[in-house]
Amino acid sequence: MHILLQTILVVTLFHEICHHLMKVMFHSKTTPPGCGPEAAGSIGGESGTLLEELLVGGVISVVRKNSDYDEGEMDKIQELVLRYQGRNRKLSLLLSSAKFFV
Repeated sequence: MHILLQTILVVTLFHEICHHLMKVMFHSKTTPPGCGPEAAGSIGGESGTLLEELLVGGVISVVRKNSDYDEGEMDKIQELVLRYQGRNRKLSLLLSSAKFFV
């Protein structure tokens, strides 16, 4: 569980720092359109997703044990997946052998 939380923290920090830098550079309240892929119906770009794709080749997402969760219930995380070229690839084996912040 410890390695999952560290990975989520690092990815989230990079993702959100990228959004912040885009907002500062373009003097905007949201990431400007055209800065990364845009979700249908969104009002801005997705520079954080673009950075994840550039750094790790896809977008890292959390899979929970069930759909009933509170955001603070990190123990309900089942695994991390890398969304790459339209497919999900489990990161369990990669992360189980990695040692972060030791």
